Amino acid sequence: MLKKTVFFRMESNVKLLPQSIAEIILSGRSNVGKSSVINALCSQKNLARTSKKPGRTRSINVYSVAMKKWMIDLPGYGFARVSFEEKKNGIKW
Repeated sequence: MLKKTVFFRMESNVKLLPQSIAEIILSGRSNVGKSSVINALCSQKNLARTSKKPGRTRSINVYSVAMKKWMIDLPGYGFARVSFEEKKNGIKW
C-alpha cells in the first residue's frame, strides 16, 4: 500500500492542512533522516527530497498514502542553514 504513496502538497500554515482520517507524522531534529524514512517506507528513492545539509525541508510536506490518509514530513528543529528571515517567518502553528 505504501508503494502507491504520492506527494500531495506542501503547506506553511497548519490551519490549511487537508482533513484526514489517519496520519503518520515524522518529527525530529534537523538532518536526522525523516525524509529518508519516508522514501524507505514507500520504496521510492526520490519521493521526499533529501539533502546532506540541515534544513532542506522548510514546509509541511503532505504525502497521500490512501484516500484521506496522510504521511506528513515536518521541518526539523534545531540547527538549519537558513536565513534569519526564513527562521522568523517559518511555519505558522
